[in-house]
Amino acid sequence: MKLINIVNSTEALNKLAEKDLPILTSFKITDILFKIEKEINNYNMQKNKIIQKYGSTEDGVNYNFSDENKLEFIKELEELNNHEVNLSIEKIKLPDDINISASILYALRDYIER
Repeated sequence: MKLINIVNSTEALNKLAEKDLPILTSFKITDILFKIEKEINNYNMQKNKIIQKYGSTEDGVNYNFSDENKLEFIKELEELNNHEVNLSIEKIKLPDDINISASILYALRDYIER
């Protein structure tokens, strides 16, 4: 699974975790959230290193990139985003009567049984 897919699925997993679901489904969701937390933290740390490497800042918060550095930043960020991560997870079987948006389902496509 690409690292960016894990990052982009976090919000959807958290929304799903708020639903009233069967206990085993909730357990699997929590297990997935714990497993991806390490990957998310590492991703954010590496992303910040790339930002600091290629960006300049006056206030320590907002970063600016020169045209040359911007291209290098994008290149390294895409490399990080496309990094393949092997997650040992058990896919989730959602109840048929669950009310959930299509955008959340799309974000969860790697985690749910079809």
